[in-house]
Amino acid sequence: MFPKVLGKLSGPVSADVLRSINEYRTNYITVAHVVIYCALPLIPAILYFLPEYKGALQATQLTALGILMYTNCSGFSELLIAQNKERLSAIISSSALVLNIAIAYVLIYIYHVPFSYSVFSIMVTYAVLDICVITCGNRVCNVSSPFIEAIKRIFTYKQILPYLIAILTCVFISDYGWLQTFPLILYIIFNRKTLIGLLKTARKLMYNPNSVNL
Repeated sequence: MFPKVLGKLSGPVSADVLRSINEYRTNYITVAHVVIYCALPLIPAILYFLPEYKGALQATQLTALGILMYTNCSGFSELLIAQNKERLSAIISSSALVLNIAIAYVLIYIYHVPFSYSVFSIMVTYAVLDICVITCGNRVCNVSSPFIEAIKRIFTYKQILPYLIAILTCVFISDYGWLQTFPLILYIIFNRKTLIGLLKTARKLMYNPNSVNL
């Protein structure tokens, strides 16, 4: 799939390329959110049978949400590579690594937060990385107001509201797995049309793998 995506995005930026980016992002991000939100209530159930790891419950859940934030730059990170801007992509990634270390250091050694809360450095870092990658991608696509458009893409209410609620449930009620189904339910309600479209696409792929062309 990845080489196919790069091949599609390597040509001149056109309406077809933008359509491919939007389609790829929608499918990838939606699946990632559903998978993580399904996993959140299962983690306490699994750790119930592994009590020696119960102390890692909250950190595991928050880490999963931190990684989920990274999916927002999908499509545009591939676009930068396909458009021979690997150097720019590497600079953004390296800067994000430095930022992550700095934030984690401040949280742990200055504010002395518990280990599980140090994971918030990952969330903040990935949010900044997403904004930078999408802004640069928008410039490649000659999108007006690239920074504002990047913010709009990342922080849509359909994505960010279930995400924030998921964070709150992990922080305050991480032991109550059944309550952590609420972000999943909310996400399905907000994105039901997209999910229905994904199910139809999956069905097509089952019967004819060549029927869907990115």
